[in-house]
Amino acid sequence: MKRTWIAALSLGVLLTLSAVAQKPSTPEAQLGAIINQAEIEGKFDAAIPAYKKFLADNIKNKALAAKAQFHLGVAYEKLGNAEARKTYELVMRDYPKEPVATDARRRLASLVGSPDLGLLASHQISSTGADAISADGRFMVFEDSESEFAIRDLVTDQLMRLTATKENPGVHERIYNPLLSPDGQQVVYDWTINDTPSSNGDSQLRVISKRADSKPRILVDNREFTIFEPAAWAADSKSVLVTAWKPDQTEQLVWFSLADGSPKPLKSLDWRLRGIPRRSRPVISPDGMYIAYAALAVNPSKAGKLESTDEHIYVLRSDGTGTEIDVVKGANINESPIWMPDGKSLLFVSNRGGGSFGLWSVALQSGKATSNPVLVKPDTGRISSIGMTLSGSYYYETPFQTVGTKIFITDLDGNNVQKTGIHTPEAIIGNSPEWSPDGKSIAFLRPAKPNDQGRTNAVDTLFIYSTETGEERRYTPANTGLEAVRSSLWFHDGKSVLQTMQDSKGDKALYRVDLRSGEFKLTSLLSSKLSYISSDDKTYLAAPVGGRIVATNLNTGQERDVAAVPGHDFMILSPDDKTIYVHVG
Repeated sequence: MKRTWIAALSLGVLLTLSAVAQKPSTPEAQLGAIINQAEIEGKFDAAIPAYKKFLADNIKNKALAAKAQFHLGVAYEKLGNAEARKTYELVMRDYPKEPVATDARRRLASLVGSPDLGLLASHQISSTGADAISADGRFMVFEDSESEFAIRDLVTDQLMRLTATKENPGVHERIYNPLLSPDGQQVVYDWTINDTPSSNGDSQLRVISKRADSKPRILVDNREFTIFEPAAWAADSKSVLVTAWKPDQTEQLVWFSLADGSPKPLKSLDWRLRGIPRRSRPVISPDGMYIAYAALAVNPSKAGKLESTDEHIYVLRSDGTGTEIDVVKGANINESPIWMPDGKSLLFVSNRGGGSFGLWSVALQSGKATSNPVLVKPDTGRISSIGMTLSGSYYYETPFQTVGTKIFITDLDGNNVQKTGIHTPEAIIGNSPEWSPDGKSIAFLRPAKPNDQGRTNAVDTLFIYSTETGEERRYTPANTGLEAVRSSLWFHDGKSVLQTMQDSKGDKALYRVDLRSGEFKLTSLLSSKLSYISSDDKTYLAAPVGGRIVATNLNTGQERDVAAVPGHDFMILSPDDKTIYVHVG
């Protein structure tokens, strides 16, 4: 099964700054000026009273108030003020449906040492990756099994599973390509029997509601099509754009009505689509007027035969009028287009910069390119776009390789160009990333050295990467037979990490790694995937086996049982260390 990583590049603040420059007298402009004062000029002290006054004056405007509350938390966090935690909690409590609630949860998780926080949401969501994210950035859907979807609420971290097959006895049913509706309440998907779509019409387009105990509804069962790849919902959620395969394996862009499944064909793309569906998936502009997609520049003479691998980005009016417009050309691969929230440009992945894949942007007006493509981020690898939220967070996926995956930090201005004067590190190759409490370092794992074939069968090693200097430091225990496993847990002082190490027999133990001296000190034989460090850095809380929750004194090694909750599969420690929340199911 494919293992993947999901990442997000947070672009929202810079997009806000770009927009408000045009209207200096609006509330949006006022908030943008305060954000600029704090996060560009670094004047966090002066910004705090300005944020509070802005909140008092604009409390009825939920979108702006949520944004101001969030950035007030950022200011507190940068100053090391404990009010940051409370401020982020207020965002999640008072504005759960606003896009910044997701960012508040991530920030709060980094403050309390949550083990699932990665690099701006660059953490593993599932072994099969994520398929789509809602426009507000709150819900993410992925295939959890051959018959179930899972929808994760990125604010509350709740997971809902939807059984998306009819469970016909003796019939192998399989689901593919789930796509969330704009409000995150419905999923449309391709349903197939026997896992071998063919000209016999054994696929259907189905839709299922997020409501508990919902049953799938057949939207289209039409032998004219053999595979359905949902691409995009209309803004009103009344129709779905689908890449539909015909028996001769040619593909068409078709609108299907959610009311009765009636089709409205837009354009035949013949055999011009190829590869992972997400890399060529059509995407609709924010105003709903245009569709962008990646396709081969030369139509093959028959299915599966490529006369050329050159792939361009095209734009077509969503009502099907007019012809497709070639907005990104070149003798190279251009794929995975995604619209920026303002609809004025497209991000896409391309190897046009000399062979290596990077993230590029092209400015558009009325569906036509107004400038040459601009490089946004080099050397990203062949990532695949998942979606762009309204707040400007770009979600993408990169396949898990034998030497790890790539983790990125990228700052963009309103024109999608990397900001000058801000250090942007090169890609880090590794896995299990964890931010340090101050946000200046990343702990991650990777094998120390590959073999001659470029594959790595050496043990995983702990690395610490500085986001300020770009320096990377390796930490190896004196006993070289130990392998680092699982994500690191940072101590809140940022001077050491707790790292699970495994010996050749598979036995695991917990070591405290001093990041200055490099010393590995055995702390406990009790290692667990579900674990936390208390806010005073004195207690390790873990859930090993048998439903036990155990607290270990990190100075003395003394263990004590604090609870017994059989069958629990999730726990979280409250910020004040007084309450443990568990999920039993």
